[in-house]
Amino acid sequence: MPFISSTGNETYTCLPDLLSHMAEGQMTELRANIRTCGLIYFPMVGYLLKIPKVEVETPDIHISCLEFAFTETKIAYYRNDTTRTLDRRYGDVMYSIVDTETTIMRQLQRRLLIHAQSLLRASQFAAEIDCLCSLAIAAKSKDWKKPKLAENDLIRIRSGRHPIQKTRCKSIIKNLFYADASNHRITFLTGPNGSGKSTYMNQIALIIYLTQIGSYVPAEEAVISPLDAIYILTGTGSEKEDDYSAYISALHSVSVALRTPTKRTLLVMDEFASVIDKWELNALTTAMVEFLLNLGECPFAVIATHNYGILKHFQVSGPRVQYLTMKTTTHEGKLLCLYEVTNGITSESEAIAIAKNIGLPLGVIERALELRNSPGVMNVKFVQPRIKKVKKAMKILRINIANNNTTLLENMQNLFCRHRHRRRLKLKNDSRSSH
Repeated sequence: MPFISSTGNETYTCLPDLLSHMAEGQMTELRANIRTCGLIYFPMVGYLLKIPKVEVETPDIHISCLEFAFTETKIAYYRNDTTRTLDRRYGDVMYSIVDTETTIMRQLQRRLLIHAQSLLRASQFAAEIDCLCSLAIAAKSKDWKKPKLAENDLIRIRSGRHPIQKTRCKSIIKNLFYADASNHRITFLTGPNGSGKSTYMNQIALIIYLTQIGSYVPAEEAVISPLDAIYILTGTGSEKEDDYSAYISALHSVSVALRTPTKRTLLVMDEFASVIDKWELNALTTAMVEFLLNLGECPFAVIATHNYGILKHFQVSGPRVQYLTMKTTTHEGKLLCLYEVTNGITSESEAIAIAKNIGLPLGVIERALELRNSPGVMNVKFVQPRIKKVKKAMKILRINIANNNTTLLENMQNLFCRHRHRRRLKLKNDSRSSH
């Protein structure tokens, strides 16, 4: 039998050559009975001689030197003197390697635990140095500028840009932002879908955050006062969550942000509770902004919204509230987003125009325009039959029937809302009872 190194890894590496060489010897010994055979190693089983079933008449082949082990679909496995010698000499080599590795790992763990605190501190220092080096490289390669810290309440960003956007876009639009102790404490941001509102808000938050940690920033100029907290409130709710769970999650985030805000707090709200009803969202957003404005020290807040009805409510708030919007234009009948911020309010989401640009079927676009341009939803053909059925049901239930379809719709909505509320309460009570 050939000799190979007793080192586990070397043994395992050399096994194919060893078994091929020894299989040739087995062929010589068994040539009178079989035409082909081979040697194989199975972890936890050992070394076996494999012979095609077609070579034998029965699994227990009548060769005195072979001991039957088991069969597979087309192969029968046997033990003989050669496989037993391999078992004694090399053993279960794979699990010997695993046992050795496990022993070494445990020894290493014990030695590392003795110096765990020192190693953790060294790791933290290394991570901090790595972050500082990364920020320095980014600042130099991306032409970032050194920000200034303002003693008074001030956020002034000139020609700011998103720190990551440049890596994905050939050209970017630089935008400004301004808020101070008396002016623009609350900023409402409007614009069509896909016009860059979220990117602009993230840009503001990232530039302010980079300033707070002492980094250079992606802007021509940044003068920012120290802040004590930054809250990012965005749309919540994953596919696994229902609307009610997402709504509770959104309210929890808002509750944390509104608990102890100061004049040095920044709130960024990007359609944070879009899962709830439009009217409820309007009321909730209005109440929150009123709460912030009525504080003795109003925090900085940037709020993106498609609920244009609430904006008129704050026009009497004076210079503490500013209105920004994302510029757009049209070219050859298509809406083009310029990704540039300007003063003003955009009262249209341009959802249908965006859908057309993306490539929705023309039939869908035309039908959407037809519905949008109808005098009222009650005049749409497929609604009228349902209106008649609802009126008949309300008459049977002895509910006052309004002649005005709009009032009828409001009554229906109130009924559905009350029913939904009762159903949620019932589900909640049933859940408590089951526990």
